[in-house]
Amino acid sequence: MDIRSLSDHSGSSFRSRANTIDSATSAIEGDTSIETLTQTQDMAGDSILMMAVESRQPAVLQYLLGLEAYFPTKFILEDANSDGTTLFSAAVQSTSRDLIEIVLHHILQIRDGQIVRDYFRKSD
Repeated sequence: MDIRSLSDHSGSSFRSRANTIDSATSAIEGDTSIETLTQTQDMAGDSILMMAVESRQPAVLQYLLGLEAYFPTKFILEDANSDGTTLFSAAVQSTSRDLIEIVLHHILQIRDGQIVRDYFRKSD
C-alpha cells in the first residue's frame, strides 16, 4: 500500500529509505524510523533542520536541535544547503530573530573556540 502524501516534498523522503526491522515489519511503505526521518533531505538537498529554518519554524528547530543523538554537533556544523548556505546564514537570511538566536545559542555552546571561529568564517 502506497501512503505517500501529495505534497511537493513527498517524493524526496524516499531518498532516506533504508531497511530496518521496524520498516520491514510495518505495513507502511518506506522507512519511518526516527533515525531515517531525521536524516531526510528534500529535493534541493536541504536537511530537516534547514527546512525548519527556511519555513520559519523556530519551535520545530529548537525541538530538533534538542535531539542531540540524531543531530550531533558535527552534523550541525556541516549542515548546508545546495548553495553552501550554513544553518546560521540561513537563519540570518530569514530575518527571524528567534531562528537566529536559536542557532547562535546552539553554536556558541561548542567549547572549542577554533571550531566556532571556523564555522563563522565559512562563506556562502
